[in-house]
Amino acid sequence: MDPELLQELPTELFEALNTGYELWCAGDPVAASMTLKRTLTPAASAAAPTALLGAHHLLGNIAYTMGDLGSASKHHRYVLHESRALNLTLGTASATHSLGLIAEREGHLEEARRQIAEALRLYEQIGCVSGAEAARANLKRLG
Repeated sequence: MDPELLQELPTELFEALNTGYELWCAGDPVAASMTLKRTLTPAASAAAPTALLGAHHLLGNIAYTMGDLGSASKHHRYVLHESRALNLTLGTASATHSLGLIAEREGHLEEARRQIAEALRLYEQIGCVSGAEAARANLKRLG
């Protein structure tokens, strides 16, 4: 999960996001989704907008893993829009990268390359080595 999206979270929100992430990594996307959706409340959003972005980012990844590209796109587009509004470059790069991977699975290869190349540019701009490496690998794979 992107550390930029978790800065200064109230403990209960951090724990819900962390638990959702751990459940997803452990192979239980249904329990992960249920846990993460509890963070999608107006009060949580007002207290920590980045928690909401973290939840949407993970929900998008879970939906992608489960093959629900429509939901994945919805969550990542939300993260992209809000990250841009909050000037969170890592969130913008990550969401752009994810949208590129969705475009690839939908068969839109030029769009996928464009999105992932933009994510690579942003990752390099902020010095996010792991993100840049993943984007380069995806671009190489796409040819």
